[in-house]
Amino acid sequence: MVKRMTKLQREMFLERPYLAVIGIEEPGLSPRVVPLWYDYKPSTGFSIIVKKKSKKLLLLQAAKRFSLCIQEPQPPYKHVSAQGPIIEIRDCVDHVDLLAVATKYLGVEEAQRFLQGRAPSDSLILIMDPKKWVTADYS
Repeated sequence: MVKRMTKLQREMFLERPYLAVIGIEEPGLSPRVVPLWYDYKPSTGFSIIVKKKSKKLLLLQAAKRFSLCIQEPQPPYKHVSAQGPIIEIRDCVDHVDLLAVATKYLGVEEAQRFLQGRAPSDSLILIMDPKKWVTADYS
């Protein structure tokens, strides 16, 4: 039987380093669906980082919103999906924004190595305010 997650369960699940799959409207085509790293804070929403000169950014700016899904890849399966508007777009500060996200996925030491020797960021950070949630817990 499928159970819905409580708000606390959902927030704890979103702290784990699972990839998100983002869906973005693409006029005349099916939505563009791409895996990426994310960060989530209940006070601000979902943060994603995209390159300034990417098709993904052009689509996000046009759509002004996106959906994403994060799933537990091993049984017992769980997933969280969210949809909402983009409420902020700003320059990505590598040693703050990218380091925080990379640390979630790689750990402190590997995240610092990941950032060493990188050119200054040519990325933006986009914040999405989740307005609609769908959760499932198959445990």
